[in-house]
Amino acid sequence: MYVGDPQPTAAQVLRVFRHDEFYLFLGAAFTTLGLLSAAFSLVRRKLDAMLFWLALFAILYGQRLWLQVDFLSLLMPHSSFFRNLRIASNYLVPIPAFFYFEAAGFLGRYGRKIAIALAVPFLSLFVATFLFGPKDAFDLINNLIVILSLVALAIQSLTRKNSDRDVLIVRGGIVVFVAFALYDNIRGALGYHPFKEPLGFALFLGALGYVAATRS
Repeated sequence: MYVGDPQPTAAQVLRVFRHDEFYLFLGAAFTTLGLLSAAFSLVRRKLDAMLFWLALFAILYGQRLWLQVDFLSLLMPHSSFFRNLRIASNYLVPIPAFFYFEAAGFLGRYGRKIAIALAVPFLSLFVATFLFGPKDAFDLINNLIVILSLVALAIQSLTRKNSDRDVLIVRGGIVVFVAFALYDNIRGALGYHPFKEPLGFALFLGALGYVAATRS
């Protein structure tokens, strides 16, 4: 006899919501900021690449944050598509960040090639997750690339001799975000599931948004 999945009680739903409400708020805030940045970029006569990639980065991160929380799992039906989407979203988020830094000039003269080279493995992991399902090897590859990229970005930012205010603001945001992201990715590579990165991302996104707004 088939027995369906037990339905969560109201108390369980409320308990999960209270646990996740701060991250639900952050996800909504990131998505809203992304939509505003996209709208502002589109109404300009010329497409602003920094605002466009910032918008895409914020929207994807906000949606990924919602996909990661347990509260959404209670509302969504259990399916392989939702499971794959939840995992694959991790691999899609870093891509617009690379192109933002390329548009902002932080990757040097070969910025476009660097951004494309970094985007290819993440796109491959995203597609592979839907084709073959979640794999531990995919997470390991993702964590290694993210850790190496963040370390390289932090080193490049700290060693760059530039007193420009925008550079200093982005540098501070990078250092904060790298610290939180490295913590989550290193702990994730060890089998733990920390969830501190969104706090660093909020400060990081604020720095990127300020620079994009002043330059626009």
